[in-house]
Amino acid sequence: FPAAQAAGAASGSQDPAPYMAKLDSADALERETAARALGNMGEAARPAQDRLLAALKDKEDAVRVMAAYALERTGYDPGTVVSAFTACLQAQAPDVRSRAAVELGGYADRLNAKQKKTAITALLSVADADTAAAARANAIISLAHLGAGESQALDILLKGLNGEAEPVR
Repeated sequence: FPAAQAAGAASGSQDPAPYMAKLDSADALERETAARALGNMGEAARPAQDRLLAALKDKEDAVRVMAAYALERTGYDPGTVVSAFTACLQAQAPDVRSRAAVELGGYADRLNAKQKKTAITALLSVADADTAAAARANAIISLAHLGAGESQALDILLKGLNGEAEPVR
């Protein structure tokens, strides 16, 4: 599955079907490239949303990261995405946790109060204690996007600013 095809999705190909089929490939790189291509298509890839949601459980970290990227860009239902991304915040792979934190922040203007509270609670845990600096930094940024102004969030934000990890500051 050539990378040029994925680039083609970004430049105008609006048929998600070929990329949806590749999400079932035995080759992880093909699945990752397909998810990226679907994300690049934006809302034209809406028919692939359920397949992308399933790809959040792929055994390969890179596929899960690209599925998260694609779901946010296709405008998936915020309630479902919050649930899926908060689950991804518990993944073993730091890249998956980091991407999930980014994508939760990307949904800030589409979440209702209950969904925001769920996202904020999950992100607070990552921002405060994740072992990966990038995941902590992305959680802090997303907390700001979500308007997390409660004292616990502010304490964690200040802790991040005063921390030793450069990516977090």
